[in-house]
Amino acid sequence: MARSSANLIVTILIVSFASQALAGFMGGASTFAPAGAAIVAKWNKAKPGFSQDVVAYDSVGSGTGITGFNSGTYLIAVSDDPMTAAQEGAGFSASPGKITVPLCVSTFGFFYNGKPGLVLTATQSYQIYSGTIATWAGVTGASAKGLTGAITRVARSDKSGSTAIVKTMWSKAGTGFSGATDGVALTFDGLSKVEGTSAVCAAVLATKGAIGYAFTGGCSTVRKLQAGKSACVQAVFWTSG
Repeated sequence: MARSSANLIVTILIVSFASQALAGFMGGASTFAPAGAAIVAKWNKAKPGFSQDVVAYDSVGSGTGITGFNSGTYLIAVSDDPMTAAQEGAGFSASPGKITVPLCVSTFGFFYNGKPGLVLTATQSYQIYSGTIATWAGVTGASAKGLTGAITRVARSDKSGSTAIVKTMWSKAGTGFSGATDGVALTFDGLSKVEGTSAVCAAVLATKGAIGYAFTGGCSTVRKLQAGKSACVQAVFWTSG
């Protein structure tokens, strides 16, 4: 499925951008970086018979990708979270040549550095990140998974669609979270903040007992926590030229 989707996107890009210079091409969600690189490789291999610069996928985060798209930096932006009405009004809806295509590239979850099998509720995940539960002693069954001591909470520092998904899940699950469900970085005290999906994975892997959140495709070597249902939303925006 992923391969056929990539082929479809590349075909559309070739048709749509045949007459455009690609100074800025594609950027956005770090989750999409592997697929973005594959799309770029297909583009470079199948370039039509005209001169084009070699393009690349810029893994800059969902928020930066949307901002860059609206400012004209990117012809394509990828986001884990759909555009808000304000973002659409900032440049998206004013241009009839721009369209939105939703797709799903991975499932989303929380991850921890320990033995597999620990199950968290959505409320527990919120209590951990908000600091209400500060040590693994407050989580039933954690010690059997080798999880003891203080919990290192890894979160995104950039404006991230992943953070927006976490906030939305907490809000809809009745966890007590009452903030905005946007991609702005979490503001709880004591968080270990890093930029990008790969950095979240690295930080969790580097610290025993750490917890983080990301799309499962980005952290395949870290144990997945079951923290309630969460959305799998990936939005691709491009101009038809």
